[in-house]
Amino acid sequence: MGNVGDIYRIRDSQSIGSFSDLYNIWFYRAVSGTPSANDLAVEFENTVLPAVGGIQPSALDHNSLEVDNLFDIGDSAFNPVAQAGLLVGNILPTFVALTFQFIRQNKTTRHGWKRIIGPTEDEVSGNGIIPAFDATVAMTGAVMGQNLVATDADYEPVIVGRIKYTTSSGSEAYRLPANSGEAIFQVPASVSYRNVSTQNSRKGLT
Repeated sequence: MGNVGDIYRIRDSQSIGSFSDLYNIWFYRAVSGTPSANDLAVEFENTVLPAVGGIQPSALDHNSLEVDNLFDIGDSAFNPVAQAGLLVGNILPTFVALTFQFIRQNKTTRHGWKRIIGPTEDEVSGNGIIPAFDATVAMTGAVMGQNLVATDADYEPVIVGRIKYTTSSGSEAYRLPANSGEAIFQVPASVSYRNVSTQNSRKGLT
């Protein structure tokens, strides 16, 4: 069980056929109630995954949600899920993605980005999507940017800034905050679809 103000990380693991190392990372901050990793996982599964699945191919499966409270290692959840994509058609390579921008309100963090695997060939034209797909993609972006009202608590999506530190070897690296005192975050002003792009880390999976 967490506290109001805690920030949670969600790892949404996905697969297409034999390609299983596919995932998106999401961040939410508890704003009221009695938050917990499991409470957030259940609401995310019920609200966000169906919207995301609506812009993904039917060959893709969401397999699990791993949720961690960044400020409390005892507050975590691993929930198997069974959400498939809803689009029927020829799938594109796994590195082809719909890019969404989490637009920052100020310069305390960078903009956030989400690259969602999908859609099928039928929804793509050049580097963009066909007009008939616009409303579906816009709805998905709206769901990404909305608060989640779960059973025990409410959660808001956040952009989380990384903290620079020096490793034991003397090189610079970045990490997520470990407590509320050092956390740098902001709620996105909005979430907008940008284009069809590629996710380089997924190119080795094609």
